[in-house]
Amino acid sequence: MTQFTQQESEAIRNGAMGAVALVSQAEPGFLATFKESMAASKALASAPAEFTQLMKSGMTMPPAASSKEEMVSKLLGNLREAVQVASKDEATLAALKNYVTAATQQVAEAAKGVSPEETAMIEQIQAVLNQAPAATPEAPAAPAEQAQATPAEQAPARPAAPVENPPQATAENPAGQAELKWPTQG
Repeated sequence: MTQFTQQESEAIRNGAMGAVALVSQAEPGFLATFKESMAASKALASAPAEFTQLMKSGMTMPPAASSKEEMVSKLLGNLREAVQVASKDEATLAALKNYVTAATQQVAEAAKGVSPEETAMIEQIQAVLNQAPAATPEAPAAPAEQAQATPAEQAPARPAAPVENPPQATAENPAGQAELKWPTQG
């Protein structure tokens, strides 16, 4: 596995954990959060040792956002950046894709089955993962006549769901920023 700088490692961690958090928050619930955290931890435990070490080598912090839509946009952007950085090494890119795919699915299944909101979020995450660049720049591009769009690429983008209870400015949260709970690793 390629050695990554601290900044690159943070980008990979933030992207992977942000994707998990997006699915967890798609259908929030107090008790579900604990089950979902355990599911994410189990998925990480089954990842390759080098990737697990990279994921455990620092903290992740959610980006500041004033709405749920902005948070989703920023976390999907973090995942795009993680895919870009991880593409320097085929093994890291594969481990990132496999972890995010397994963890998001396991998180969605952890409490009360998979909701339509969780399914929609997983589809958005998979679209980002499927747009991953080749791990090596020397890889030949597919000829235009052979390239075909996947169903996710053909489908129009889904509009963001309206926020039912947008965050309000309070003494504890003067900016009224959306709070995103991050799953813990254990």
